[in-house]
Amino acid sequence: MEGVSLASSFIASAGGVVGNALSGLARLGVSVGFVGKLGDDKWARQLLAAFLRDGVDFSKVVFSEGGKTEVVSVTVDEYGERCFVVFLGSILELMPEEVDLKYVKSASIFLTDGIPLETALYVANEVKKAGVKVFFTPAAPPNLYEAFLRGSKQNFMKLMLLSDVFSTSFHIASAITNCSSDEEAVRSLHDLIPQASIAITTGSKGCTTYYNSTIEQVGAFKVDVVDTTGAGDAFNVGLLYGLLKGLDFRTSALLGNAIAAIKCTRFGARDGLPNLSQLRDFLSSRGFRDLASMV
Repeated sequence: MEGVSLASSFIASAGGVVGNALSGLARLGVSVGFVGKLGDDKWARQLLAAFLRDGVDFSKVVFSEGGKTEVVSVTVDEYGERCFVVFLGSILELMPEEVDLKYVKSASIFLTDGIPLETALYVANEVKKAGVKVFFTPAAPPNLYEAFLRGSKQNFMKLMLLSDVFSTSFHIASAITNCSSDEEAVRSLHDLIPQASIAITTGSKGCTTYYNSTIEQVGAFKVDVVDTTGAGDAFNVGLLYGLLKGLDFRTSALLGNAIAAIKCTRFGARDGLPNLSQLRDFLSSRGFRDLASMV
């Protein structure tokens, strides 16, 4: 029928750039907590139930009375191409004074997608003073923050300058730098934020990193890909996990590629995220037994 498309399957699951990463880390045994603002609806309850299953602390979540929770509709066609439709809901309403700074300052790393940007920038400034590392993984290019997310390009850049780690896709890196290759983009990003370790995900190629004045290409693991939704978030799980374990940046990025590969074998952003045993088995099966024993 013209104008009508039939779907072969449908999955409703919890998501979000930060939420996915936290759930993935919790499955690996890391103590993590989510700070954000949710609506007063069934989607919030579903999100919290998923956090509860994975072991993510959500005691500092605040709620918008009568508000709506962010919802993203993702369609994946037969060729694996995706289309996103986003309803932002209450996500932009989180005010700086609603964040428990003492709680965030107790962390080793503050992970943020910069939404809402003003609050994220405020928190990053404050926790940085307490010695907390800032890990910025933007949810969109800076022009979209300005157009739809109530954030300015200036504040986007300020948050980048506070970052100890900056992790993003080549699509977003290219939008920031106007570079046409990942190597040019990572070099340009380093010029913008020389204080940060940088990772750019490059799909089936893996990722490109800039760390200790060195650019490195870290290759992807070949798997039978079912769905790439959330692959970048899965990469961040491995990168964060490696850094928390004290591994060097390249090895941490390799873990990111491994977890992204595992995730891509399942539909949805979270269903394919592995536990520690599954990660070790995957690494061992790909010839990284020493690394498997280290994680």
